[in-house]
Amino acid sequence: MLYTNNKDCEKFLSDYDLKIFRDHSNNEVYNLCYVDVEKNEYTYLIAKKNYKKKIIPVVEILFISNEHNYLKNIKQINLHLLKKFKTFFIIKNCVKYESSFFIKICIT
Repeated sequence: MLYTNNKDCEKFLSDYDLKIFRDHSNNEVYNLCYVDVEKNEYTYLIAKKNYKKKIIPVVEILFISNEHNYLKNIKQINLHLLKKFKTFFIIKNCVKYESSFFIKICIT
């Protein structure tokens, strides 16, 4: 199930992802939470619309909380993003969750 409302997303997020969510809860980015209720798993994404070469609209994924779960549900998530932003292209422009320098800074 897809949640795009900020209040609905907050219910499912871990403490770490909730901190990222609150830091990026402005209007410049799009927060999306895909929840698998049966398995009690979620994938939290941060995306935004960008333009390549100043004319080609693309969806740029900036953060994925659960890469494995994202890959299992990639068709549903990407289709939603393409419809939402009315584009034909998605760029995954994010660092690995486990090895991120950003994560090490947030934890300490």
